Amino acid sequence: MKKNTKIALISCALLLMIVILLFNVNSEKNSLLTIIYSILYMALVLLYLLKENKKIISIKSLYLLMYSLMFGLSPLFYVLRNKSYYINGESILYQYPISIVGLITLLLSYYLPSIKINNHEVEKNENTKNNALNFQAFFAITIIIISTIANIIYIYKSRYFLFSSNLEVGRIEALAGNGIMILVSGFNVIGTAMLFDYYINTNKKKYLLLVSVIIFIIIYIIRGARTPILRLLVIMVLVYNSKKKISIKNTILLIILSLLVLSFLQVIRTMSSGGQTSIIASLLDNLQVGTINFNYIYKTFPEKIPFQKGYSFLINLKMLLPGEDPDFTLWLKDLIGISFSGGGITPTILGEGYLNYGFIGSILEIFFIGLIGRKLDLKYSIANKSKFWYIYVAIIMIDAFRGGLANIEVSLLSILIVYITYYIMTNMHKTNN
Repeated sequence: MKKNTKIALISCALLLMIVILLFNVNSEKNSLLTIIYSILYMALVLLYLLKENKKIISIKSLYLLMYSLMFGLSPLFYVLRNKSYYINGESILYQYPISIVGLITLLLSYYLPSIKINNHEVEKNENTKNNALNFQAFFAITIIIISTIANIIYIYKSRYFLFSSNLEVGRIEALAGNGIMILVSGFNVIGTAMLFDYYINTNKKKYLLLVSVIIFIIIYIIRGARTPILRLLVIMVLVYNSKKKISIKNTILLIILSLLVLSFLQVIRTMSSGGQTSIIASLLDNLQVGTINFNYIYKTFPEKIPFQKGYSFLINLKMLLPGEDPDFTLWLKDLIGISFSGGGITPTILGEGYLNYGFIGSILEIFFIGLIGRKLDLKYSIANKSKFWYIYVAIIMIDAFRGGLANIEVSLLSILIVYITYYIMTNMHKTNN
C-alpha cells in the first residue's frame, strides 16, 4: 500500500471520529480540546507509519494498536458511548496529556539506539528440520492432552460456579484456590498454537488441529474466559503472516474480526448471567473501559490510598500458593472499594504504573514494554527463523496494555515452564537420534 493511501485511511478514520464527537456532544471548549488531542495523536501515529512504511504488520505495530485501543483512543470512545466528557461529575480531559506522553514514550522505546542483536542462524538440513517439526507436533499434542484433562477437572470442580445462573460472578468465584490448576490448564493455548505452527510449516494434521481448536473454544466459553480465545487468534495470525504475508487490507479485516469476536464472547457471557447487551454496545464498552478504570485509579492513589510501591506485582503470584487469594484485578477492585457484578478492574499499563509509583511508574512501564516489543519485533522480522516462541511471548505481553504486567505473570510462568520442558526434551530427542 502506498504511503499516501495509508495516510488518507488513518486521517479519514480519525477525522470521522472527531466529526461524530462534535455532532454528539454539546460542549465547544471540550470539543476543541478533543480536536487538538485527536490531531496530535493522529500526527504521531502517522509519523510511525511513515517510518515503518514497508513493515506495518509487526509486533511494534500491534503494541501501538493495543495502546491506542486500550488507552489512547479510549477517551474518545467514552464520549461516543456516553455523550459526555465527565465521569461522576469530573472531567476526563486530564487523560489527554497523559495519553500523549505515553504514546511518545512508546515510540521513543522503539527508536532509541540499542545494542544490535545477532540475527545469524545456523542453517539446518532437511532431515533435522523434519525431525524437529515432528517432535514439535508430538510435544504440542502431549501438552494439549494434559491441559485438556486439567481443564475438565477444573470445570468439574467448579461446576456449581460455572453453571450457575450468573456466569459473570461464578467464573470469578471458581478461580479461588485453583492457582496451580489454572496454570496447568492454560498450557492448551501454547499447545494449540504450537500445533498450528506445525501445520503452517508442514500442511499436516489439519483435522487434528481443527478438533483441538474446537475443544479449546468450547472449554473457554464454558469457563467464561475471552482472553485465551482472542490470544490464540492473534498468535495464529502472526504465525501465518511469518510464512505467508498478509495484506494491509486483510490485516484491517482481521483487526475488526478480533474486536467483534471479543464483543461476541462478552455478549455470550453477559446473556449467560441473565443480562442483556448487543455486540456494538459490548464493543464500545470494551473500548471505553480503559478511560473509566484509569479514572478510578487516578482519583484513588495517593489521595485515598498510598502508592503500592510494587506490591501489586506479587498478587497473582500469591494465587499459586495454598489458599484463596484473589487475582490482581479483583484485589484492585476491592482495594478501591468498587462493587459491580463480574470481574475486577483492568487498570491498563499506565494505570498499573501509576498506582505503584505515580506518573514516573506509568512512563517506566510503557517504556519497558516498548523495549520488549522492539526486541521481539527484531526476532520476528528475521527471515527463515523459527518465530513461534517470540510470537507467543509478544502476545502474552500485549495483555499488559489492558491489565498491567501483574496480570500476565502467570501466563509468562506458563510459557517459561513449557519452554524449559520443550528445550530439555528436544535435546534428549536429539541425543537419542
